[in-house]
Amino acid sequence: MKRAERVLWVVWVLWTHQLAGPAGSSHFVAESWDPHESYEQKEQCDEAVRLLSARIAPHEYKRMPDGTLGEKYMTLHCFPDTIDPRGPKEK
Repeated sequence: MKRAERVLWVVWVLWTHQLAGPAGSSHFVAESWDPHESYEQKEQCDEAVRLLSARIAPHEYKRMPDGTLGEKYMTLHCFPDTIDPRGPKEK
């Protein structure tokens, strides 16, 4: 008798993580995790991170609507589709 084989199919998701707050402060007032793209292999996702990181500014200053200067940080991460960095969904 053959043992049943389980096939585990993992999709890798490229996420952007953004933090924003007043310039010069370590206190962030906004945080977001946004799915960007999905890949069949982790290596593909890692390569996309490498290519996108070369084209984006990980840190930038922006003038806020009230005239103050704000800072935004953005990082890229690959996680399996079983992980949602935003945390558990509220019921």
